[in-house]
Amino acid sequence: MSAPPDATALIQTPCMDFLQDDTLFVATGMVMATTIMFAMAKRFRGHGTDERNEPRKKRKLEECSRAPREYWNSTFGKMLLLIRSQEGNQCPRVQRRFRRRFRVPYHIFCDIVNMAREKKWHHCKEKDLCGQPLPPLEILIMGTLRVLGRGVCFDEIEELSNVSESVARKFFHSFCKNMAQEYPTYIYPPSTPEEIKATMHAYTQLGFPGCIGSTDCVHIAWDKAPACDIAWYRGKEKYPSLAYQCTVDHGGRCIAC
Repeated sequence: MSAPPDATALIQTPCMDFLQDDTLFVATGMVMATTIMFAMAKRFRGHGTDERNEPRKKRKLEECSRAPREYWNSTFGKMLLLIRSQEGNQCPRVQRRFRRRFRVPYHIFCDIVNMAREKKWHHCKEKDLCGQPLPPLEILIMGTLRVLGRGVCFDEIEELSNVSESVARKFFHSFCKNMAQEYPTYIYPPSTPEEIKATMHAYTQLGFPGCIGSTDCVHIAWDKAPACDIAWYRGKEKYPSLAYQCTVDHGGRCIAC
């Protein structure tokens, strides 16, 4: 058995000559693969250092390092603090402004907040896992009412309430889903003979015997109406719109929508 050639002789040997030897071919392939893997490790790890010998660094959460959000110092927070104060609670101008901006009177807004808190539609914690304050339930509902009433985007809600856009969007969809489940509790027609008789009595005194409700519609502009059907959706407003119908009794209670 002859001794293996040294490295100098191996390098000077033509490639096709030593590739004919199976043993030499396997050894050469292993050396080339090892060299390539070492070069790759050196490129990605930095000069051949082993990451296993380095201490693992704990990555800090971005939420823990940022400044806390001041929800009560926002536009919505200041509005709520003003209307809760004695001066704002007795000022009709502040009450009208609140209703114009959020489309509900303040006492109805308080009922919605209490209902959401009792039914646990949202968390009751004041801080998250990083110790940062969480947005109050009142301000989240104010943002939802602003979107429903004026159709603003959630980026504007973040600007007005300091609540992040993603949190406001998630709460909006969750709130609408929970509120839709309360529909049969508050909106229903008179079902018993006593209820029907009591509802008809008010209209009978006004000269409308047999009537149990008053119906009206509101037209909301529809800027995404299909081009081929615009004529079907254009009415007296001279622009495409969707009509929403509501029926109430003489006392103002909604019985159909």
